[in-house]
Amino acid sequence: MRRESTLKKVLLASAGTAAACVMLWGAPALSANAETPLNGWYEENGCKYWYENGVRQGTEGRGKEIYDPGSDGWYWLDAVDGGKMAVGKDVYQESDGGKWVRYDENGKMVKGWDTNENGTYYFDLTTGAMLKGEVVIDGVHCVFDVNTGVGLNCQWYEVNGVKYWYENGARQGLEGRGKEIYDPASDAWYWLDAVDGGKMAVSKDVYQESDGGKWVRYDENGHMVKGENQKDGAWYRFDEITGAMIKGWYSVFDAKGVESIYYYDETTGKKVYGNVVIDGRECAFDTATGKALDCQWCTINGGKYWYERGIRQGTEGRGKEIYDPATKAWYWLDAVDKGKMAVSKDVYQESDGGKWVRYDANGRMVKGWNTSGGNRYYFDLTTGAMAKGIVRIEGTDYYFDESTGVYQGMYEGGEVSYSWVNTKATRYDAEGSMTGYTVYEYTDNGSIERERTYNGDKRVMTEQRYTYDDSGRLVTYSFRNYTNSSANYTITTTYSNNLKIQEVKKNNNGTTTEVRKYTYSDGKLTRMNVFDASENLQYYYIYTVDGKGNITKEQRCSLSGLVTQTTTNTYYEYGGQSFLRQSLVYNSENKIQSGVSYTRNGYELTKEVLYGTNRDVTEYTEYEESLFPDLEEETIWEKESYTYDAKDNLKFKTVYEYEVIEIRQ
Repeated sequence: MRRESTLKKVLLASAGTAAACVMLWGAPALSANAETPLNGWYEENGCKYWYENGVRQGTEGRGKEIYDPGSDGWYWLDAVDGGKMAVGKDVYQESDGGKWVRYDENGKMVKGWDTNENGTYYFDLTTGAMLKGEVVIDGVHCVFDVNTGVGLNCQWYEVNGVKYWYENGARQGLEGRGKEIYDPASDAWYWLDAVDGGKMAVSKDVYQESDGGKWVRYDENGHMVKGENQKDGAWYRFDEITGAMIKGWYSVFDAKGVESIYYYDETTGKKVYGNVVIDGRECAFDTATGKALDCQWCTINGGKYWYERGIRQGTEGRGKEIYDPATKAWYWLDAVDKGKMAVSKDVYQESDGGKWVRYDANGRMVKGWNTSGGNRYYFDLTTGAMAKGIVRIEGTDYYFDESTGVYQGMYEGGEVSYSWVNTKATRYDAEGSMTGYTVYEYTDNGSIERERTYNGDKRVMTEQRYTYDDSGRLVTYSFRNYTNSSANYTITTTYSNNLKIQEVKKNNNGTTTEVRKYTYSDGKLTRMNVFDASENLQYYYIYTVDGKGNITKEQRCSLSGLVTQTTTNTYYEYGGQSFLRQSLVYNSENKIQSGVSYTRNGYELTKEVLYGTNRDVTEYTEYEESLFPDLEEETIWEKESYTYDAKDNLKFKTVYEYEVIEIRQ
């Protein structure tokens, strides 16, 4: 009875002065009036304690390790807490020869994998001992810190001189074919090869499923190769971002936007050199660098062939006419000779409206006077076209046979045609007061030569000038502002094969401020690069062109390739000519910023509408429509237009004066 009284005092003290219930965990509940010894867990003041024969355990030494069959778990009774169940704690135990064990948030000994804020650990499934150093778990080699037990995470570890990668303590790259990993310490990608037990792959090409599938190469240090790489005497190239082996055509642009083109074998990835056949087309690459020959000749078996972007030209149709800036001469690539340079041959060309041209013994297009077979001929100094019929040369008219082009002698006279041209446009405000006018002057062949704009006081405000070559192509355009000299500039245009290839803009002091270079494909404009005075690429335009050569879309792009502005154009066809119907400008968010549309009746312009944001009409002009007088009527003839604002209020009226001019044929 004395022992029972003592136990009751213990239970009553833990329960408080009230008749509170005592909870049993892991064993049946027992009241304070029980007459049998107590065993198991009891909760006292929110803490759990273990009793055996009514005596709290774990109060001596460092504490006590006990097994609770009710939960099939091991627990630690911490002496520093009066035998309280340890929770969320690592404890050193003397059992099993000494071990570190962990108790979870429920106090139960952890077994197997466990992760906390410090890392990942593993505890023996039988003893609960924290594993350290190198161990094998479920057949996988694992490594844990020998002091802390934390598993190696995103780290290399050498085993017998071989490097392996570990994450959360476990070796990686053991499943499937292996694993691709990134090591931030070396800022490089690696391959863990499953066929070698996850070993770092070195000096090896591996096929990866990432990025849609790719072949990649790892160097002697295991780093994924990027950029150019040489192996076994051959050169390869790997993408600078993904590491994918490049196959097929590949372009490289330098800081000035200059392109270099290469080709890598579609099967092996090896860089190609010399003369090869690709997709059935003859191609040529520099024998030292592998760079595709671009606008260059290549001599093969004594014959000269011309290559552009690595591909032989002049093999299709009848052939191709090309210009070589190195010799400043035109040549013909003859399709009947697989694109070989034509020499000592007359060839009919479709360019310039159709023409017969002659190529000399060096393959160069003949220009000027030429003698062949005892006959004299003349070839246009710009187009190379053989003269036929009556042709004016340096102010003198000559006659050449209409069929053969053979010179027949000088011709007295010449033909003159007549045409109506707009010579003056005068602007009046809504009240009828003259506010200014523009005067137009023309060349002998009917092209605009000068525009001068005056204000209401008849003072010159601006002047625009145009010059042309013998083929009527614009060579220079200059703008002069008489009120602001800093706004003056001149644009000089360069042509190749009748295509505009470059425009150079210079300021009033003659200093280059901007250069624009044009790129074509099959005679159609595809791209225009804009450079600053130092020839650094600033931005560029991409073009979409229809079958008639009309630009249907223009996209302005930043250096990063972002489209910052798009212009779309639609056209009106009449009499075999294309007239612009509508042009809309969109910003990078595909919202309309501005635009213009035109309405015509046949050739006659009848209405012009200007748009602002969201295609709101900001201004429109209506043109008086009527036929011109007979060309024999040489008196000045007028036509009018009326310009209105968005609310249909008249802004100004323009009166156009026309007169007949002679055009020398």
